[in-house]
Amino acid sequence: MEYNDSSINFEDFLGVFLSISKREEHPKNIQLLQAGRTCRKLYFIEKGILRFYYYNDAGKDITHWFRFENSFITELDSFLNKTESSYYIETLEETVVYSISLEGFYKLSSLFPETEKIWNLALVQFLLELGEKVKDLQFRDAPTRYSNLIEKHPDILQRVALGHIASYLGITQQSLSRIRKQK
Repeated sequence: MEYNDSSINFEDFLGVFLSISKREEHPKNIQLLQAGRTCRKLYFIEKGILRFYYYNDAGKDITHWFRFENSFITELDSFLNKTESSYYIETLEETVVYSISLEGFYKLSSLFPETEKIWNLALVQFLLELGEKVKDLQFRDAPTRYSNLIEKHPDILQRVALGHIASYLGITQQSLSRIRKQK
């Protein structure tokens, strides 16, 4: 995640975050959050990929997000409001994350006053990514969505199962295979 506000020293913030958070190592295919449970952690990903997904009414899992190294992930509503989540967070590779509770986050805010600015920038980044995903699904065809994903994450095909990528793009795995053959 990039922060371009020169008044905020993200490296200092991250240093404090890492010093008061808990380092966790997880193997591939572990659920860090399950639907029906309250999300109690904010994660920073040092290594690995996490998948944020849900099950639709037909029982099919739908990938909502992928989060990569050097980014944060949480189920925002559940984390902040202490409500049950409708989502799952799963490791797609051997993963190293740093986690912090909401109380720890408040402690971080008291130790590092610029936390609120960084949090707001992270929320803006999240909203921009969400807006981009909505535009993708509403206005861009599947080949364009695929090309945009590959442009942003060139190594995703080596790291993420094609079924998860197809689900994220809102297409079937067969459609993804046809698109890949055309590229």
